[in-house]
Amino acid sequence: MNPHDPAKRPGAHLVAEEFGVEDPWALSDNRPLRDPLDLVGRMVAEAARDVDELHGELTRAAQSAIELLEPFGRGDHASMGGWYGILRTTGPQIELLVARRGAAYEQLTRAVSTYHRLLPESDATPASKGPRQSVDLAPEQDNNWAIADGRQFAALEAVEADGLRFHQSAVYGYT
Repeated sequence: MNPHDPAKRPGAHLVAEEFGVEDPWALSDNRPLRDPLDLVGRMVAEAARDVDELHGELTRAAQSAIELLEPFGRGDHASMGGWYGILRTTGPQIELLVARRGAAYEQLTRAVSTYHRLLPESDATPASKGPRQSVDLAPEQDNNWAIADGRQFAALEAVEADGLRFHQSAVYGYT
């Protein structure tokens, strides 16, 4: 049974559904340092954390907007004088958080898919019986190294050999 509420921690919930672990960081536990499963397990855990943090920010922003709009729902339009500026900034803020959360969730599903591909065949079956979400990279994207001829594993080995690690933050967008 999944201990995480998808309405509160959707990232941790997805990881628990896919791998049957309560803590996403457990995916990298007991793995040798620089092992591809350790590296990708950390990416999954960080992406789940990012999704959960952005989801919390989005929830708080939406609740704040609801509180601002409650007087309209009661028909008390006179008390709303001067609040137009606040409402004008709240909408775009929520839209931005929705977009950032969507990007973070997409990054999480890609990391989960990569982790599944790296698992040995006996461990590759997901813990959940439901349909697994996978993200297929479109051919027009410049991610050919990640999808063709098993080169994703070769890329991880190259990263391991040089001690180099790339990570794109879904929260902040930098690499």
